[in-house]
Amino acid sequence: MNKRCRKGEEDERNEIINNNNTKKTKLLSNTATEARAAAWSELSLDILGEIKKRLYLLDHVRFSSVCKSWLAAQHAKRACDVLPWLLLLDTNRRKVSYYMYQPLAFHSNPVFSHDFYISRILDVSFLRFPYYITYHHGWLLIFAQNNTYSYFLVFSLATNKVIQLPPLNCGDHKLFAAVSTNPSSPDCVFLAFRILDHNKWHISTFRHGDEHWTSTVFMGWFDIPDLPRVKDAVFIRGVFYFLFSNGRIGSYEDAAVDLKVRYYSHNMSNLQDINRKFHKLFVLDQELVVTYYDENPHKLCIRRFDWSEKNWFPLKSLGDRSVFLSKHSVVVDAINSYGVSANKIYILSDKNCSVYSLENGELLNCTSSSGLRNWLGVKYYPELSIRESVVVDKICVWVEPPKLLVDSQAN
Repeated sequence: MNKRCRKGEEDERNEIINNNNTKKTKLLSNTATEARAAAWSELSLDILGEIKKRLYLLDHVRFSSVCKSWLAAQHAKRACDVLPWLLLLDTNRRKVSYYMYQPLAFHSNPVFSHDFYISRILDVSFLRFPYYITYHHGWLLIFAQNNTYSYFLVFSLATNKVIQLPPLNCGDHKLFAAVSTNPSSPDCVFLAFRILDHNKWHISTFRHGDEHWTSTVFMGWFDIPDLPRVKDAVFIRGVFYFLFSNGRIGSYEDAAVDLKVRYYSHNMSNLQDINRKFHKLFVLDQELVVTYYDENPHKLCIRRFDWSEKNWFPLKSLGDRSVFLSKHSVVVDAINSYGVSANKIYILSDKNCSVYSLENGELLNCTSSSGLRNWLGVKYYPELSIRESVVVDKICVWVEPPKLLVDSQAN
């Protein structure tokens, strides 16, 4: 009996000891966990800021939601704040779907996506497809035609706002469309250009508040051997400038209702040797700038227009900036806070990006040696989860960072 009592007492003591040891272990574990947590939360704001600025957009949001100190960490601007994003457009007859990819993360899933249903606004059964789509100031300008009319829709990437313009009676002729400024601005001029033949060109304009388009017919010989197409249009100093497929420059001053077509030499050996894929007109520092590929001597060229000399001269440098070109857009990185894209031109073509450095007026291909990570000529073609079984057309466009788009349309 005594042995049983002693054994029971011994077991009870052992249980108490084990319980105490367990409590000590848990206490030590909790203390270590709390110490580790305290260590993470007490990291210096400088270190947190360095970590934070290297994160992609969604990871940045998650990082900031961990605790107050991580939220408070400040940092220099990130790549996704200052560098152009990639906009991928998928179109079919009923809708335009867009997907936005952040810089340095084109391999990941799109950060933003949206479906814009044209069929909810227009009867698409009578429209030709594919539609013409271009990009201006954060807006997609979409127009479609049938045998009689052209229909214009302007869609904001930042707000999903839609502006529908009146149909334009244009007959069975191809159009080129352009805008002067932000389409939501009360001063914006929408322009449609039709070339019927050598002697008859139409320009139509529309402003907010107008009930219909105002069209002007220009008659006369424009001294152009082949009927050209309009490739690009820009608006500067109150005048629209057009780049034609044959290399000539046209201008239209809306206030004076004056159309002119000039031949301003690009300093090229032969206009017919242009590789049209790189033929682009844009504005930089209130100057006209053109890029083109000259087959002789096989190099990409960039020229600025001198208003006093009425001629094109080599553009010497971009300074700290870089220019991002695609068929449908031009974006200038004027901030260069990220510090890796100075004085370079990124040309997006066929879903491949080529990088050029501008050295004393010469464009040097530097795709294999320098430039932005993941933008060095890497062929990227994101795998998208498209619900439609058939995707007819895809368009890749450089666009401003979303924050800049929202700020520009809020003003």
